[in-house]
Order: sequence, then C-alpha cells, then structure tokens
Amino acid sequence: MHFRRIACLLLGAWIAGSLFMMWVATEGFHTVDRVMAKPASPATKNLDAAGKERNLALLRHLVSEQNRGYFEAWERVQLVLGLLLLLALFFGTDARPAVLLFTLLLVVTVALLHWLITPQVNHYGRAIESLPATVDSPLRNRFWAFHTTYATIDVIKTAVAGLIAISLVRRRRHAGLAADELDAVDDADHRHIDR
Repeated sequence: MHFRRIACLLLGAWIAGSLFMMWVATEGFHTVDRVMAKPASPATKNLDAAGKERNLALLRHLVSEQNRGYFEAWERVQLVLGLLLLLALFFGTDARPAVLLFTLLLVVTVALLHWLITPQVNHYGRAIESLPATVDSPLRNRFWAFHTTYATIDVIKTAVAGLIAISLVRRRRHAGLAADELDAVDDADHRHIDR
C-alpha cells in the first residue's frame, strides 16, 4: 500500500480545508454587508419594515452562529485527519522522527484549540453580540485576544502542515531517484558490473 501517498492526500485535505475555513470565516460577514448595502428587490420591503440596524444585527448573529458551528465541526474533522495521518506516517512510511513529532504537535494543537480556545471565542463572541459596536468593553477585548490567538495558531498550524507535505514529497522524490539509479545498475545491459 502507498502510505506516503495516503499521508500526502490527508495533508492536502487538511491544508485545503484550513484555507477554505479561513475564507469562510470572513466571507459570511462580507455577504451580510453586501446584502444590506444593496438588497434584492423582493427583500427590500421586508428589510425596511424591520429596520436596517435590527436586520444587520440579526444577519451578523446568523453568520456568527454558522461560523461557530463550522469551526467546531472542522476541528473535529482535523482531529480525525491528524490521527489518520499519524497512523499512516508511523506504520506505513519511513518518516523521520521530526515529521512524526510535528504531526503529533499539529494534532495536540487542534485538540487544544478545540477544547480550550474555541469555547472562549464562542463564549465572548456571544457575549458581545448585543453590545453596540461603538461601546468599548473588556468582553470585546477578551474576544479579540482569543480570536487573534486562534487565528495566529491556525495560520502557523497550516504552514507547518505545508512543510510536512513538502518534506514527504521531497523525501519521496529523493527515494525515487535512488531506486531508479539502482535499477539502472541492475539492468541486464550492465552485466559486466554485476560480477
């Protein structure tokens, strides 16, 4: 079985999913702003009846709740991907100990995010939703501190996953070259070498 290919596939899915989630996290809020700035004709009457500020708050709340659900689900998927990746690297490849260690570090990082940081982001995010944007609050400062911590760790985690993928691909390429050179020496046309 080609465990190195499976490991690269898992890493590719992990990296692609992380990049997609980074996009999803911001795109929902941009969509709310676009809809509120230029609502479609049928929605204009309903939006005007409820009031722009109420609608904006409601739509932002909806996007926030969706993002919370998406990130919690994505963290669970990352844990599964990470454990499968660890198994593929440990049992199926001749991965260097550093690659195994960094992969384990990624899994532990996702677990810490999932059980320690994400609940704080969600808690403070819900707490500040009812506050006016102009009001300075310690809750808002805590939210942004946890949010920034999460985002920074997520970017670093994705970069480390990319480095692991590059390491696996480069190692395979070098292993493949060595095998090709060996086959060339053992070729039937080189019998004078195999004495």
